[in-house]
Amino acid sequence: MTRRAVVRSIALAMALTGLLGGCAAGSASSTGQIVTFELVDKSQYKVLVTDPADQAIVQKLAAGKDAPNIPNGRIVHETGVNTGWSWSIDPADFHFVDVVEQACNGTPAAIENGTFKADRFCPWSAIVVATQPAP
Repeated sequence: MTRRAVVRSIALAMALTGLLGGCAAGSASSTGQIVTFELVDKSQYKVLVTDPADQAIVQKLAAGKDAPNIPNGRIVHETGVNTGWSWSIDPADFHFVDVVEQACNGTPAAIENGTFKADRFCPWSAIVVATQPAP
């Protein structure tokens, strides 16, 4: 079983038992969800997801269902909901995709230290590990 499949199975079990806030069916918020993604290197970052279609994709991914699974968004240099980092993803310019250019694949640390040069962040290994309603 792949790492992605294991994490999706855990997320599904958590959603079914109510431990993963915001991932149960029908829980998408009109104001948005704060979604935590984890990469293969175990680093995490958060995105405010405001589009209802993208919120539905978050729910599918958390439940282990098939959907576009690569988060893709424009980097802005303000923290927003992405606590712990000096940057965030613009909620108005975020969506999920199936295929991206290699230039936007990277890590949160590379954005933070300035070695990441693209204006969009689309980490291929990102998986949904938590959600919560936006305040």
